[in-house]
Amino acid sequence: MAMMFRTESGGEVTLEAIKPSVDPKPALKALIANQPTYWLVSMVKDVTPATTSVEEILEVIQYVLDRFPIVFEEPKGLPLTRSYDHHITLTKGVEAVNVRPYRYAYSQKAEIEKLMKEMLD
Repeated sequence: MAMMFRTESGGEVTLEAIKPSVDPKPALKALIANQPTYWLVSMVKDVTPATTSVEEILEVIQYVLDRFPIVFEEPKGLPLTRSYDHHITLTKGVEAVNVRPYRYAYSQKAEIEKLMKEMLD
């Protein structure tokens, strides 16, 4: 899998996925079967260090701010009304559900509580 981008200066940047040299399926099967599994992970950084100064970065940021001033201006109020506003419809007179989450369904929880009460009595 690869992704390619074009820069403003006409250059191309390609990001390409690394193909694994080991098939992970047998290793995962061994791990599931509780057999000894050995892994060796190696990470190699093959990137030349950037020589961009802070001033150059600030110039680029200022260029973007100057080119798109509408995007970066302070909002003056709420957004305009759209053709369809999303909202959550509540039934009149009904309170919101206020129940703590449980790991079990209500029917299972009730049965577990009943069995626990029987054992403790």
